[in-house]
Amino acid sequence: MIKAIAKDLSEEEMEILCRCLKNLNKFFEPKAGEANEHRREGQYKTRSD
Repeated sequence: MIKAIAKDLSEEEMEILCRCLKNLNKFFEPKAGEANEHRREGQYKTRSD
């Protein structure tokens, strides 16, 4: 799906998309020192809200 979107973008738009995806990736990475169990608990709490 991203490939289909990306082929229609200009070079500048592609750079913006890449930056956004990198920022999203950082958001989903576990924080340093955070246990996986705690992260999982947080995900379940978010889903049930």
